[in-house]
Amino acid sequence: MIDAILSQDVQRVRAALAGCRDINAKTTGMGGTILMYAAIYGSSEIVNALLDAGADIHATDENGKSALLHAFTSRRWDRNKIIEVLIKRGADVMVRDRGVARFGSGVGMTRPGESVLRKVRKELAGLDPVRSSSSYCELKEIEVLLVNRGVVE
Repeated sequence: MIDAILSQDVQRVRAALAGCRDINAKTTGMGGTILMYAAIYGSSEIVNALLDAGADIHATDENGKSALLHAFTSRRWDRNKIIEVLIKRGADVMVRDRGVARFGSGVGMTRPGESVLRKVRKELAGLDPVRSSSSYCELKEIEVLLVNRGVVE
């Protein structure tokens, strides 16, 4: 299934799901699930397919990070769509990151104690609304979703 996620092949992911015994099994390494992996390396369509198949949107890895928090570390072209899907499908938006940034200190990196809304606002502050209009608009939509759900920084 990992290869199918990396190649963005939703049909192969669906085929792999048919033979999957435990979609929420923890993987080696940091104890993440296939949904967490898809939130970083997959697409919004793959994340939806996993959720439709019963992936636990609230599962956390050994550092307490959910798929939503993992999605913020993604550099995929539709990362913001993945974040939006997870929020709309019921991810815990009140969660605060309690892990440690392992891969640098970029804007999208997770920081201990940071709220999801703070992460979005930090990224918005770093974007030029004209040069990055698509990303800016997507993040503004996510910000509105979060505020409407009562999330505070």
